[in-house]
Amino acid sequence: MREGIIESFCDVESGNVEPRPETFYVSPSHLKDLRLDTRLIIGRAGTGKSYLAAALQSKSMVEVLSFQLPELKGIEVYTGFSAVENIACYPNAEVFNYFISNDGSMYDLWRAVMVRWVADRSGREVPVASWRETAIWVQNNKEAVRSLMMHGRDWRGLIIFDALDSIDNDWIELDAILQGLMKAIVWIKQFAGLYGKVFLTDEQAKRPIFNFPDAPIMRSTMETLSWSKYDLHGLLWHRLVNMPGEYGALARRICAANERDGLWMIDGKMKISAKAQRECFDLLAGGSMGKGRYDGVPYDKVFSRLLDSQGRVLPRTFLASIYQAALDTKLLHPDHEYVLHHECIKTSIIKAAEVQIDTMVKGYPWICQIFSKLRGAYVPCSYDEFVRYWRDDFIIDVQDDSQYLKDICEDLQYIGVISIRNDGRIDMPELYRIGLNMGRRGGNIANFNDR
Repeated sequence: MREGIIESFCDVESGNVEPRPETFYVSPSHLKDLRLDTRLIIGRAGTGKSYLAAALQSKSMVEVLSFQLPELKGIEVYTGFSAVENIACYPNAEVFNYFISNDGSMYDLWRAVMVRWVADRSGREVPVASWRETAIWVQNNKEAVRSLMMHGRDWRGLIIFDALDSIDNDWIELDAILQGLMKAIVWIKQFAGLYGKVFLTDEQAKRPIFNFPDAPIMRSTMETLSWSKYDLHGLLWHRLVNMPGEYGALARRICAANERDGLWMIDGKMKISAKAQRECFDLLAGGSMGKGRYDGVPYDKVFSRLLDSQGRVLPRTFLASIYQAALDTKLLHPDHEYVLHHECIKTSIIKAAEVQIDTMVKGYPWICQIFSKLRGAYVPCSYDEFVRYWRDDFIIDVQDDSQYLKDICEDLQYIGVISIRNDGRIDMPELYRIGLNMGRRGGNIANFNDR
């Protein structure tokens, strides 16, 4: 089984994996994210927004997901925006820049995307020579647009908007683009059988994109994508019981699972019960992290050591830790009675930290400069000392940059990189200290807002 983890989990390091039934896990808390009436999903980097969006855009994956959520059965999914340019289906950077430069309506531009989709699927004709032409037609032909969108259909459709951070515009311009999309999602809600779903980063969701009268309608359909300890252990066992051949069979001897069309689904208790999950994990790694009873148990430690300052763990980081623990156990303790050696669980945080930092840099590119300057530093430290490490890379053309620097620190705390002690000093979670090779001075952690 150890060998199965090494072979089956090697994909988590890259992070560039297409969703497959045997690796895609839907926890009870994530079912609501898939519902058609959930129109806005917020998540920070690494929580799996694009992975979820990709699953919904895969016909085979939707078919599998419909067993857990019947309302998805037969739904036709269309891409309204993604990181892959497709000018025939949705605007690119040049189109957005043209509309911004000419005071064009982002609301009408996004509605043009929806109208083209419905017209093409319904066999109706609308102007498609350019996105400007379609948007103008949508704006000036309200009755024709309404007739098209309300026309009787024998199909149901879901249009997905993802990777909106790939639109290379400044924040003010992006605010206008996203607000136009929010309005368009509210607009399409009125048409039976048509659904929209938008995936936004936490940074985007904090922006003033909900400053319009119908914004409460959009907010009421919003969910936040996050992972609890139960969710992560459920993900682990879903992947384990679906490992190929004898590896999966061994996992199913530990964890109860039911087979459906070649896919194994873990027992319901394994999704929500800490007792059931711990009993199974104890058979993988034993019931103790060492000889002393105060050393903790592997089931808890494999999660708690990966926490950021907000008490969250990313799925890719968690799986990377399991993979590395299995690999190290094979190399250092090949005859160990358990699949995972407790010492290898401890040291697996090194690989997990690498994956975590890689995820954060991809999700928040500006943080790369800060990380590079913090390597080798010591925490906890004073606010001034912390800022002094990297402030020269963030100089702005103002006399007093104190508020700007504080805003950056608040962002770092919000995304889980730093925390603030009661005495005002800045601290960092073990995960980041190890990943950045930072020293530790010791003490209690407090919230940034307490400063």
